[in-house]
Amino acid sequence: MVVCNWNGNQKCLFNYIHHISIKYYYDINIYMDDILMKASQKWKIERIMYLALIPISYWFILFFINSLSDSNSLNLLLSNTSNKILLSIFFVISMFHIRIQLGKVYEDYFKFKQMKFYSFLTDCTISVSFLIFLPVLFF
Repeated sequence: MVVCNWNGNQKCLFNYIHHISIKYYYDINIYMDDILMKASQKWKIERIMYLALIPISYWFILFFINSLSDSNSLNLLLSNTSNKILLSIFFVISMFHIRIQLGKVYEDYFKFKQMKFYSFLTDCTISVSFLIFLPVLFF
């Protein structure tokens, strides 16, 4: 093995070490929302979101099944403070989940400038939808 022939046809020790380190190094940095995040950190955040969404999604389904019984039942269910808190938690967690998953799609299919534009567009859409949702809870 040649130690320092970088441009020749022979394999170089430095290229071999670089290839092995890149192949087995999984914590590469990922760009997300103007911050660099390690892939393992992003994976942990995704798993926490999944675990939080499981019970709160079941509650959300049961909440609306109970509200279909008559026209006044939704008002009665939303008059309870604990239901308002759980509903807002559900929407916050689901918005974060949507943002993380769309960020993964943007990283896979778009160039850096397009990724920043679509991330900004997604953030604006999520913010507007959350602002539309908030008056439902408090009025």
